[in-house]
Order: sequence, then structure tokens, then C-alpha cells
Amino acid sequence: MTRTFLSPRFFSLLALLSMSSLALTGCDFLEQFEEELAIPEQTEAAEPGAPAGDDHDEGDCDSPGENDQSDGGADENDEGDSSSDGDASDPLTPLPSNCEGGPAPLQMTTLRTREEARAFGEAYTSADTVFIEGLELTDLDDLVCLDEIRSLVVSDTVLERAELPFVTSVGSVLFEDNVNLRLISMPRVESMGHLDVLRNPRLVRVRIAAATEIDRRVNIEENQELRLVDLSSTELVSHFTVADNPSLRSLEVANVEEAYSVVITGNRLAGTVDLSSLRTVTAGLRVEANEELTEVHLDSLQSVNEGLVWAQGLAFTGNPSLEQLQMPFLTVVNGHFTIGANDRLSRVEVVRMEHIGIPFTPCERACMRGWLGISDNPQLTELTFPALVAVARNITVINNDSLENLDGFPSLQIVRSVLRVSDNDSLQDISGLFALESVGSWASPVGPDRGGYRIHDNSSLPIEQAEHLAYNIIGENNIGGGGIFIR
Repeated sequence: MTRTFLSPRFFSLLALLSMSSLALTGCDFLEQFEEELAIPEQTEAAEPGAPAGDDHDEGDCDSPGENDQSDGGADENDEGDSSSDGDASDPLTPLPSNCEGGPAPLQMTTLRTREEARAFGEAYTSADTVFIEGLELTDLDDLVCLDEIRSLVVSDTVLERAELPFVTSVGSVLFEDNVNLRLISMPRVESMGHLDVLRNPRLVRVRIAAATEIDRRVNIEENQELRLVDLSSTELVSHFTVADNPSLRSLEVANVEEAYSVVITGNRLAGTVDLSSLRTVTAGLRVEANEELTEVHLDSLQSVNEGLVWAQGLAFTGNPSLEQLQMPFLTVVNGHFTIGANDRLSRVEVVRMEHIGIPFTPCERACMRGWLGISDNPQLTELTFPALVAVARNITVINNDSLENLDGFPSLQIVRSVLRVSDNDSLQDISGLFALESVGSWASPVGPDRGGYRIHDNSSLPIEQAEHLAYNIIGENNIGGGGIFIR
């Protein structure tokens, strides 16, 4: 028979629980007693064929972050994953009572060993610039008392967990080339300047769920096993890039309202990316080459690149699982608006936008930028731009094999440069363009030698419709010097 000897801390804990039972759930009670008794974790073998991550009955006591829905369905028991990847710290845990240090000197501090980290953590509650280096530290637990850091750099270490449960403000954070790092967690950070997470090959989760503002940059790139990025409270961000994370399934950014630029490219992204609060993008928004992305919620988006900051305004390209695009409140896109090479995309609906680019502004500098390009979407059947009146440069509709008509452009009157409709094998009817009045001739002072009308190689389209639109509706004199090409 094995005897378990109970420490004085056990009886103190029992007394505390009896006085504050309303504050603790049964799970909290059980976890604290298991910790005191050092009860070994009992792990039952999964039944053959049972799906990973489904071995918890309803009501089980999961560690914080282990079984969240916010993980976007990521399999919790993937090869190489472990329970330590979940957040070990409860964000409601009170600050340890022994945190009595003060601010560190305004200087750079390099921590390489456990002894150095412990001494620093015992002495200070805030820090200027901290470098974590070397091959000894595997966690940041000795820095638990820190509540403010001006700059944190963790580079080329063997760190496994980077948890800073009580930090509320960070100026800049860099995690790069940490071969064993699995978790980054800062549950109480409310504001941040830079967040750079680069080339951490085993990183699984980034949780900074309380930060409302990241005012300079988020750059999360080339993390091969990253599955979850939680920035669920962030409302304002400057440059936002999440790129080339091939295992990333869940990106939680539903509260972002404003951004300078947004780039989401080269990720797995199973299901939906929720950007439903996003209203304004100052420069460009690109969603490209995300393997399993089926939908992007852009329910509030109103303007992209209004000041013509970038040539590339809005792009959705190379997302093989994307099924539809709806932007019900979008009214301004300057620069190029491109939708291309989305294998399953069937529907595009932009109901309020009247102009692409700045079509009625004299072309002194860059005002011609405004291009609607829709190409290589083999399942596309529905294009809906009912309010669109003018495009400041080109419209191209190319190689969309299932598109049968262009009825979604009933108000389009002016294309200042080139209209090209070609290689759409199912296209039978272009009468939706019969409101056109001018193609290319509005390109002053560049035109009338710029622009042109090119409708060709649409195998199901009667040539007579293309000729009727060019010669009888628009009129040869209202087509730019690039001329008319029909085939």
C-alpha cells in the first residue's frame, strides 16, 4: 500500500477552499488538489479509429487553451504535439505575492542561463530591452513578475514555451529561429508596437488575445507548424502580414476595424477568416494562396487604398477553396482590384461600389490606376457589380470557363482604358454591358491614342453581340486609339 503524506500547504489550501467555494469551480478544486498531491496524469489509450482530440467527455477539466473552439478545429493530438502547447497560465491568476521588484535600468539585458533569468526576475517588474539567447533556457517562467517590457528579442534559442502571463504592455517583440518553441502566450498584453514571429519551425500557437492595439506591425511568417494565431481583441493594427505558415488553420482577428495594410497569403486556413469588423484599409488588402480558405467575411469593409497609396488595392488570388466573395458596404477601391485563379469561386457580389480608381480626376499623376481584373476562376457563374459606373483604367474578364453572362454590370458607362473580355468558354450574352458609353476615349490627356475594345475567343458568344456593342451602342468614335478587336 502506498501512503501519501499531506504537506501543511494541503491543509491551508483546504481551509482556503472552504471559505471561498463560490469562487472556484469543481475543476479548479480538483486541479489544485491534484497539484498538491502530485497525482500522476492518467492517460487512457484511444480506441482504434477514434478521431484525435475527441477523447474528452463534456464537463472534463481541460487546461486553459487546450480544447478551445478558437483553435479552429486544429487536431490537438497531431504527431509531435503535447499538452504543454496549451496555455499553462490562467489569465485570471493573481500576480504572485513575491513580486516586489522595481523597474530595471534603461539598458539592454541579455539572459542566457537559468541563474541569470531568476536573478533578473526577482529584482525587476519592468524592463527596457531584454535579449533571450543561448542553449539553456527552455521557458520564461523566471520572468513571471514582469508587467512591462519595452523590447523583447528571443532569437536562436532552445526555448520551448514563451509565457509572460502578467505583462500588460510591450513595445516590440521578436521571436525568430527558435527551433523548439511551441507556444507564445501573453494573455494580459493590452498594447503593443511590433510583433514579429519568424521562422520558428515547431511553433504551434500564438495567443495575444487581450491586445486591442498593435500600432506598428504584425509580421508572422514561415512558421511551419503554426496552427493558431489569436489576436481576437485587436481593433487597430498598422501593417498586418500573416504569410507562408503552411499549417495555419485558425486566424482570429474578428475585431480588427482599421489597418494600414493586410496581407494574408500562403497559409492553410481551414474554413473562414473573419474580418467582419474591418472598415478601412489605408493601402492594400491581399488574400492569396491560402489552401483551404473557403470564405472571407468582409461585412463592414468600406474603403481600400482611398489615398492611392499602392498600385495594388484589393486582391483575392490563388485560393483554391474560396467559394464566394461578398462586400456589401464597399464603396472605394483605388489601385487594382483583382480576383484570379480561385478554383472553386462561384460568386462575387459588390453592390455599392460606383467607381474603381478615380475616373473623373484629370490625369496629372497616377489617377489612371483603377483596374478590375477577373480571370482564371473556372467555377465562377455570378458577377454582381450593380452600382459600378466607371473604371479609371481597365476591365478584364478572362478565362472564366463557367461564366455565361455579364448581367452584373447594368450601370457601367465608362472604361477609361481597355475593355477586354476573352477566353470565357461558356459566355453567351454580354448585353449586361449595353449601358457603356465610352471605352478608352476618356484617357485624356494620355488618350485618345490609349485604350481599346477587345472581345475575342469566347467560343459560345455570338460575334454579332460584340459588334453591336462596339459599333452601335458605344460607337467607334467613343473607343480609344487602341481600336476594336473582335474575334
